[in-house]
Amino acid sequence: MKVSDISTRKKMTLKEFSELCGVKYKTFHFRLTHGYSVFEAITIQEEMARSRASTKHGMHGSAEYRTWESMVSRCKNHPHYLRLGITVCEKWMKFTNFFADMGLRPDGMSLDRWPNGNGNYEPGNCRWATPVQQSQNTSRNINISAFGKTQCVAEWSRETGLDAKTIYQRLERGYTAEQALTADRYEWVTHAR
Repeated sequence: MKVSDISTRKKMTLKEFSELCGVKYKTFHFRLTHGYSVFEAITIQEEMARSRASTKHGMHGSAEYRTWESMVSRCKNHPHYLRLGITVCEKWMKFTNFFADMGLRPDGMSLDRWPNGNGNYEPGNCRWATPVQQSQNTSRNINISAFGKTQCVAEWSRETGLDAKTIYQRLERGYTAEQALTADRYEWVTHAR
């Protein structure tokens, strides 16, 4: 599309304009309301279209390709990722490199930034994770290191049979991580007095 094509038209809605540019309305609206100019909103879409057109790996549309495309898009467009400065490493800006490092996506799994949930998308900080693993790898969770491993309280609770609230209370009362995860109830009551 050329600028001259747009300037010769009568007034149009944002939705009509986005369709004319070949950009999904929601995507276009999101970009405009998050600081992108009209030109930038269109240019991003054109770059993505060129990238898809030049694909030679035969995996366009695969689960792995959609995951990669979504990862790159989040880091370029999503306010949360932009604010935190989360990026995709230079190597992974090319799908074939991402695929070589991550391999096929197992069924029911998705891409997870781990072990550093606030880190970048790069080799050594990403894994294919189950929905449970994803939910445990959020900034809202408290991780506890004990017995040579680090897990969130929910995982320790499942493993030890202790209620998560009990673990939190023990930690607040000054128990070490190992004590909070192993002390029996009566010992805890005695300690709290």
